[in-house]
Amino acid sequence: MRIAAGFLASILPVMCLAFGVTPAFAGAVPAGEESEEDRGLAYKLGDAKIIFMGDAAFGAFSASNTGFGLGSRSIDNNGARKGTRQWLEGFVHPIVRGLYDIDGAGQAYANFSVIGAATRGDGDAGLPSTTADHPQRVLVEDAVIGWKSGTALSGLGYDAIDISAGRQSFSIGDGFIVYDGTQDGGRRAGYVLGHRTAFENTAILSINTAPVRADLFRLQAVSDQILMRGTDNPRSELVGANIEWFESSRGERGRYEYSERKRYVGLTALYFTSADSSGNLSFASGDGSALGANRDGLVVVTGRVGGAPLDVLPRFSIYGEGGIQHNDKAQRRVDANAWYIEPQYALPLPWSPRVVYRYAHFSGDGNPSDRTDRSWDPLFPDTGPRSTGSWTLAEIYGRYSGLANSNVNVHQVHVRAKPFEDWLLGVILSRFDFDKRAQNAGVTSSGIMDEVDIYGRWSTPVDGLQVMPLVGAARARDGYRQFLGTADATDRTFWLAEAIARYKF
Repeated sequence: MRIAAGFLASILPVMCLAFGVTPAFAGAVPAGEESEEDRGLAYKLGDAKIIFMGDAAFGAFSASNTGFGLGSRSIDNNGARKGTRQWLEGFVHPIVRGLYDIDGAGQAYANFSVIGAATRGDGDAGLPSTTADHPQRVLVEDAVIGWKSGTALSGLGYDAIDISAGRQSFSIGDGFIVYDGTQDGGRRAGYVLGHRTAFENTAILSINTAPVRADLFRLQAVSDQILMRGTDNPRSELVGANIEWFESSRGERGRYEYSERKRYVGLTALYFTSADSSGNLSFASGDGSALGANRDGLVVVTGRVGGAPLDVLPRFSIYGEGGIQHNDKAQRRVDANAWYIEPQYALPLPWSPRVVYRYAHFSGDGNPSDRTDRSWDPLFPDTGPRSTGSWTLAEIYGRYSGLANSNVNVHQVHVRAKPFEDWLLGVILSRFDFDKRAQNAGVTSSGIMDEVDIYGRWSTPVDGLQVMPLVGAARARDGYRQFLGTADATDRTFWLAEAIARYKF
């Protein structure tokens, strides 16, 4: 943390002095259009502009009865277990963005950023804990160049074409399958805050027209098994296409930003051109299944809907997505599926409460001894633009169970309300069951766990600063206790408390 903070404190004045820039407010774009320049500090350099932005967060965490009484094993401490873990995480993310207007031919841009993250205290409460040795690391997050069409293709709309290449973040929909290209924890630190999301070696063409927009892309997941002590995602390279019909909430901002889409329908196809299929990332002898395995040659197709489907029912919304995964390569055969349905209703009551029910299904492998893996590969989900509960499936299950968005069926009830203008409060009740018990040796019961999470989000009087407290509790059910192999030692309630402050400018 100290390294990254020092970097941020030093780089901004040095760059300003070096270029002799003068402060100015970021320029405007046509009315009704989204601007990527409405954050940070902008400096004029003739026809060019440099924008400095930043993002930082600090979190305090406490977990007791980790592993439901079994304890959380430290990956670097000879298997020693701790029943209670208390730890701190923090990151700073300075961002430099350069823009250059090409007379009558759009705008060239370049983004560069680093993230410095650190973990202190006992380390995270995962199974296993990967941050107990106080990791800290400063790594490049964004290094990308691109071009936007501006008004050069005015018939298609402002910035209708966006072409970029390099290292950058990229997401599809609400993050059900593509959101997070870099796994956090291990020597990258910041296991829960998890702000590293970039893919590397990307090439992205976004066609931001309305009411139909599209993306063509090539992505590579960031993977370093040495840095992450063998816990990283497999190295994966893929190409894909995404197309969406949508209506915007305001103007045409939905062309650029998911949160500005009043309603949408989308279709996505991915093809993995190569992936690490060695060791535990493959069928060891052509049998069984392994999480994240068999991506080389994998085809993924998903369809989704979201938003308020009818203007005559403005209080009702529905979200859903379903997908299949298929691979015909010998020794890597896959036939898996996943889907969810999530109706929502905003009640006409004080505090504007919204009631949400979600059922989500991620297939498991009912016959691990055959030559086809039927367990859903989660790919690259994370807590996306719809925030808490999507797609980290509850705080304890999603971060500390050792399980993932695979071989699980989930019932969730989520109620949230705004008792004050600057406060959002929510409660999430979750029940998790194995889709296929037989995928895990010795498991004869489907029940995984029940969990409740209560959270808040306070938009403080300080512009850009939010504070997010959360408390959670979970009880293991018979199937998960059998999965852990020590049913007699896992009959305690897992308690979690956390508070996160985040500042963006």
